[in-house]
Amino acid sequence: MTFQALLVSKDEQATHLLTLALAGFGMAVHSCGYPDGVCQLAEQKFDCVLVDYDDPHSAALILQNAEQAAIKPVTVALLHDQSDVRGVFGAGANFVLYKPISELQAESTLRAATALARRERRRAFRVPVQLPVEIRTANGTDIEGILLDLSEDGLDVLSSQPLYRSAAITAVFCLPDQENSIELRGEVAWANPNGECGMRFIDLPSPTRQFLKTWVQANSPVLPPDEPEPVSQ
Repeated sequence: MTFQALLVSKDEQATHLLTLALAGFGMAVHSCGYPDGVCQLAEQKFDCVLVDYDDPHSAALILQNAEQAAIKPVTVALLHDQSDVRGVFGAGANFVLYKPISELQAESTLRAATALARRERRRAFRVPVQLPVEIRTANGTDIEGILLDLSEDGLDVLSSQPLYRSAAITAVFCLPDQENSIELRGEVAWANPNGECGMRFIDLPSPTRQFLKTWVQANSPVLPPDEPEPVSQ
């Protein structure tokens, strides 16, 4: 199971060091600038997001978009000025790395960050499943789709029409070995032009959430380990 990290920075030295460190913890790294980072978060899922605060406004926007993702990634901010740390944590960062970043600092912080990412992946683990699904939009339109995977917090779907981020939708489908359909309300957390999107559930009744949790646990393949195991260099 591959874990994905998004690294948003213009600092080539920091990017090189962090890419090597993340690879050692089993993370595939996608590196880009700020505008591309926002697009990547809207179209893909990441377990960990690292953002350089050399441009505070753009970095805060990256953290905001990460916070709104269907499965919230673990976030790491890269800082020059330690006096900014309170505001960065307030913006949603889980960890901070101070620049210039040393190998020891990177290894220590990323060990903790990747361990947290794996625990979050376990909590929101999605079971691959292909089933017909009916998607109801807020304006009353019904759209046909295919359910791709399911967790207790959300799902991925391929719809016959593209959906848009933050759109309120309801998904209706029937799981294998179940007689009755299940109806889940939520919002689109990410979407791409080909119709694939991620839905984050909203206000699930406790019995429904418990049912989903039980179903996911019963139908999951091998879950990711609790702690990352560094890959030998």
